[in-house]
Amino acid sequence: ITLCEDAHFLSTVMLPDESDKKLRKFTYLGVADGVGSWREYGVDPREFSHRLMLECENVLEEAQAAAAGNLGGKSDVGGVGAMVASEHHHPHPIMMLSPAQALAQAYDRVKAANIIGSTTACVALFDGLRHQLHFSNLGDSGLIVLRHIDSDVAGALKRDRHTPRTERTSDLQVAFVSQQQLRSFNHPYQLGWTGDEKSQGESQSFKEPRDSCTSSVHLRRGDIVIMATDGLFDNVELDEIRALALKWEQ
Repeated sequence: ITLCEDAHFLSTVMLPDESDKKLRKFTYLGVADGVGSWREYGVDPREFSHRLMLECENVLEEAQAAAAGNLGGKSDVGGVGAMVASEHHHPHPIMMLSPAQALAQAYDRVKAANIIGSTTACVALFDGLRHQLHFSNLGDSGLIVLRHIDSDVAGALKRDRHTPRTERTSDLQVAFVSQQQLRSFNHPYQLGWTGDEKSQGESQSFKEPRDSCTSSVHLRRGDIVIMATDGLFDNVELDEIRALALKWEQ
């Protein structure tokens, strides 16, 4: 039993690549942070965030099954999904889902199940073939990328200008930080559902997956990607996160 409103998922699925339609491995991951103030209304804030992450996994697994049955074609990765026999064809072409699409479908399912509550969410997709990390972030969860950057060749914005070169013990630096979405301090954008179709007042309180901050970042070998809720980013400085990541790496 977990008492935490935070939830997460990690799923690797075989989906058709947009370039050649072959089945390839794609890794999806996500975090969600249920809004604790729902307890005042007798609602368990864990249910919405945990169900949202579960439905993200379900959406991806079903897309993988549909793609395998629909294509019946070759994969460039051996094992599951390679040379799948096609018995049932999906009426629409199944392609790689963007993080925003996966989040939107999962959100619709949570509402259809009449799960009351709200949450922030961040869903990402790692494309190993192109070394790209695509993500959609709504609220104050998010991700950072840590990268080993040689200070002798790094650009001025990435170079450590405060510590003398002879005293530097690591070139691990923060290379990317995702953007938060806040209405005001401690009032992030949220996905939510009250049990009824949205009224005008609810429309101002809750957002849709299409409102998320969607972007991509190129990854290099050795990069460290940390995805987390505001429980980490609001309480631990980035320099301390970097130091902890370095200790973990070593």
